[in-house]
Amino acid sequence: MEDFVPSRIIDDYEFKSIPIWVRAYGIPMGMMSRETGILVGEQIGEVVDVDPDINGDSMGVFMRIKVKIDITVPIMRFITSFIDDEEEQEQDNEMKLRGDDEEK
Repeated sequence: MEDFVPSRIIDDYEFKSIPIWVRAYGIPMGMMSRETGILVGEQIGEVVDVDPDINGDSMGVFMRIKVKIDITVPIMRFITSFIDDEEEQEQDNEMKLRGDDEEK
């Protein structure tokens, strides 16, 4: 979707993408954050928004991610993504640092 401009006629607009909310299942509870949502969303399309809770994290069965997708290509039904050991270690270290800050 493009922004509305009053001086343009309908034929000037290109209807090639739409914003859509997707659900990301199977993300470990400790990794449900805005940053993870962006990483997952980028595999689908252009990230518009991530729906975290008040603390900036998402807790629940799935994460909601709003992405802009190209409607001229078939919709992806599933995406499988893996985190390598180095990224997982960085996430663990970040979680430990967050935990230390909360205890003080």
